[in-house]
This record gives sequence, C-alpha cells and structure tokens, in this order.
Amino acid sequence: MLGIALYVGPFAALPFVVRRRPAARRIAILALLVTPLIGAAIYLLKNQKFSVGGLVLAYPIAMFPLGFWAALIAALMTPIMFYLREKYGRVVLMFAAGISGALIGSVFMVVFVRVSAWIQRPTHPVDLSFYIICGLTGGVIVAVLAAWLVGQDSEAVAVT
Repeated sequence: MLGIALYVGPFAALPFVVRRRPAARRIAILALLVTPLIGAAIYLLKNQKFSVGGLVLAYPIAMFPLGFWAALIAALMTPIMFYLREKYGRVVLMFAAGISGALIGSVFMVVFVRVSAWIQRPTHPVDLSFYIICGLTGGVIVAVLAAWLVGQDSEAVAVT
C-alpha cells in the first residue's frame, strides 16, 4: 500500500498544489517533462545502453517515480522563487535555485531509494552514487530552468 502511495501520491496532490498559483503550473509541467528525461538518459548512459530508442522507452517508465514528484516539489517551491526574485533579484534567484535544486534533488533521490528498498527488498546492491548524480543533475537543471521562467514572468512585476 505504501508503495502505491509513493508513486500515486504526487500525481493525486499535484492538481491541488498548482491551483494556488498559476505560475506553478508552468514550473510543474517543466519539471514533469524534463526530470524523467534526465533520469532516463543518465540511467542509459550509466549502463552504456544509450540510444534514442532506449530513451523513448525509458522516458515513460521514469515519468511516474521521477516526473510527478519533481513536478510536486517544483510547484511547492514556486512561491519561494517569486519571493527570492522580488526580494533579491534574478541573479540571486538563479544561484539559489541551482544550489537548492542540487540539494533537494540529491536528498529526494536518496530518501526515495531508501523508502523503495524498505518497501521491496532489492535483489542486488543499490548504487546510491548513481541516484545522487541523477538527483543532483535533474535538480540543478530543472531548478535553474524554473528560476529562469520565474525571472521572465510578468505576474510578479504586476503584483508589486
């Protein structure tokens, strides 16, 4: 039951989170589409099986565990990004997004792998470094792209 909640939980919660701020919808869609692509590409590169066909097959498989969690986290972080932009400017926003994306992505992947291993025991040793690299890479790329979108958004300028 917990395993199902781990995969379906963010999918079910996402519509309620993005209603809070319209800009969160664009950020969530960005994270939903980009994060699984990064995860699938890194997985294929690590296993020396990278091909466009392999990426096309691995992408939808990565969508549920990676994409919806990334979308939920990104949507929840959107108000903080707008605050940083208003208070400190776009440059600070970009740096803060990169650093926090790396931290959040890495920690999320370690926790996700640990919880998944607790739910269903793996048949082989788990290489946490691979998951940390995935989380770090995906977190940085998505967070910086999201910060760029927030920096370009006129909604925040119209409010102040």
